[in-house]
Amino acid sequence: MQNAIKELINSITKDRQETKEDIYPAFKDKRYTPCQITKENIRQFTPCDHSLKISAIDGGNIEIIKSPDTSLHLVRLYFNIFKNNTRQTPKTIPQKIDFYALAQSFQKDTDIYYKTKLIPLKDTHKKYLPDEKDLIFDSYDPTITTGIFRTPISKIGEISRKFAEWNISKHIIENELEEGDILLRDGALQTAITNETTYADAAYACAETKNITYCALSKTSTLLATNAKTLATAITETADTQNKNNTWLYHPLTTSTPPDHKAAIYYIHLNKNTDYTFRFEIYNKQEKHAQKTIEQLAHNSKDMTFPGYPYTLIDADKNARVTFKETSFHKTYIGHYKNKNKSALETGIRATDAHDLLNRIV
Repeated sequence: MQNAIKELINSITKDRQETKEDIYPAFKDKRYTPCQITKENIRQFTPCDHSLKISAIDGGNIEIIKSPDTSLHLVRLYFNIFKNNTRQTPKTIPQKIDFYALAQSFQKDTDIYYKTKLIPLKDTHKKYLPDEKDLIFDSYDPTITTGIFRTPISKIGEISRKFAEWNISKHIIENELEEGDILLRDGALQTAITNETTYADAAYACAETKNITYCALSKTSTLLATNAKTLATAITETADTQNKNNTWLYHPLTTSTPPDHKAAIYYIHLNKNTDYTFRFEIYNKQEKHAQKTIEQLAHNSKDMTFPGYPYTLIDADKNARVTFKETSFHKTYIGHYKNKNKSALETGIRATDAHDLLNRIV
């Protein structure tokens, strides 16, 4: 075993053969026009407090009931507001919204579709959720399938959460933020799913009207460079020693993006005491605000639990999580009310839970 581990470590750490060719972002989608990665595209900046409010949004979801034809998720939305790195109290919108996303299969002509019912735990929160008609999907919808297989109905809970994040961001912009402030999403700004663009465009339009900067930061990124390394690694290695020890941004990565990705893409290094470089995106009609926004985010990225990552997103991630303990509570609570439909529901659940039962036995 010791020899195997040594071989494994050597295989992981061995330097890859460096290409002598120019390096570009490896976008598989031909609608992107990648730019060569060069040292000249790295620009240093100084973190600065521009006294702008930052509102960060995140969401979480866990499946409570799972069968091939039914999926029930508990979904949570959370947002915060910080100014001068101090937490602000929202004026009108509830900071945390919990709702059930119930997806069920149905037959339409000769095809199988999924429909979704959204049930907030508080009736007054219904207005912040997406329209259920936009959560009806062909089970072979190419925007949600993986390969040639039918989309698992369990995926609809995650889609419901994503649509809800776009929708609540519009309400936050309308009711909680002022001109010049920042709306920050966890993740990217691409809208890859059927009907998702409807909610993104509504949020963007509202942001434009109020001059609120709409942006996103990804804590993980799977983008690669043409030298087969991660794009973050390729960009960081391009930075010289002086840049690595400072805050910097990298741009541009592409001269064009498709209509479903209305964003300018950056990579940013927000704290000199971190090794992390993150992918940052800003709504492409607001790119003039990019550096000022990045400077403000860097000012918010000083927390020593995770230097270089905005604290407002750390807080959003923490409060948006749905725990397994909560799942157990909801399962038990729901169990008291499902007796009338127990036979059909339990039969469906038994179609997928044998693996979990074996795990418990072992």
